[in-house]
Amino acid sequence: MVWVGSPRLDRGGQLLLDALDQVESPIIVDIYGHEHSSLIDRMERLPSKHDGTHHGWSDHQDCLRATREADVAYCVLPSRPDWVHAPAIKISESLAGGTIPLVSSFPGSQQLAGTAGEYVFPEADKIAEALDMLSYLSNSELKNGSMRLVNAVKRSIGIKSVRSSHSRLQM
Repeated sequence: MVWVGSPRLDRGGQLLLDALDQVESPIIVDIYGHEHSSLIDRMERLPSKHDGTHHGWSDHQDCLRATREADVAYCVLPSRPDWVHAPAIKISESLAGGTIPLVSSFPGSQQLAGTAGEYVFPEADKIAEALDMLSYLSNSELKNGSMRLVNAVKRSIGIKSVRSSHSRLQM
């Protein structure tokens, strides 16, 4: 799983780390963005079965590459009035990379991700359930999910895909 953006505890980090405390399966988490000591300190207390790496500030192309290579992109935001209707840019980057976005079940996020997203209410136990479910999928099931994602995006925006738009702009 990859998390790109502003990795802070108050921007979904606390939810993710609390969820990882509850997840049964080992999860590899790659985090890209400015280092925040509170997040790093909390990551050090993750259960040993998980492999969490904070890569710090990285070139945008490296972040897009990591997103494209991941099975799941963490795009969960906590409940805040200003985030309910505003979809995060990381959702479109996930879609562009053909990576399944794990997304807050907010109207703005649902409008952007459509049928391609895996939706959760932003609570640690709900995120943990989704991560466990996604971790049990085989590579072929994840690939089928990615293809479902790409096809859903193409249908939602017509001929021009998000992936080709982002690829031209970012790579």
